[in-house]
Amino acid sequence: MQISFFATEIDEVEVWRLAFALPGMRVYEAAGHGERPLREFFTAEEVCEARAAEPHIFLKLHPSLVGGAPTLDLTPRDERYPPEPGNIHLQKLVGPALIGFNWYGWQRNSPNCLQNTVFSAWNPAGARSRSIYSDDYLDDVDWKMLASIFGKLQRQIHNMAAAQIGSSRVLPDTFRRLASGEITLWGWGEDVSISSPNLVIKTTKLN
Repeated sequence: MQISFFATEIDEVEVWRLAFALPGMRVYEAAGHGERPLREFFTAEEVCEARAAEPHIFLKLHPSLVGGAPTLDLTPRDERYPPEPGNIHLQKLVGPALIGFNWYGWQRNSPNCLQNTVFSAWNPAGARSRSIYSDDYLDDVDWKMLASIFGKLQRQIHNMAAAQIGSSRVLPDTFRRLASGEITLWGWGEDVSISSPNLVIKTTKLN
């Protein structure tokens, strides 16, 4: 399951507010080096403040009512010894019910060209055929509820959109800046401007 969209910092606040309003939603820092505890965030503003300080921070969401509680995976600095205090190189939050967040940012060679952002989650068939998780762990997830919550977030983001490029939605502040000529959007091989034929502007409800 995947939701792809283009969002400025202003749009992102609204997206995170939608996410936090979903039943049982929790948001975590998902990876970090060393022994500093991974953080949990409780508001959209906290997430966006952390993202402003560290744009490529790893974040994951967990709709806690669906089960499949995340666990902490520890990589030791020295593999001859257990990953105990003093010997922790990397911490990662893992779990089959986590929703991934990927922000691809601005094009390196075109600094005013914004790439898309993606939320992604397992469906049961994919998780059982391709994930690392045990059957017992997968059985702990209410997959119907996870799909329902993810689908609600997708519908809300789609309803926010002012336009789309392919299946990726263009959120309102992004569209405003695109229309003003401040930015372009990455169209997977081309920079998309407001006049691009690949940009579908929302005049009726988008699918």
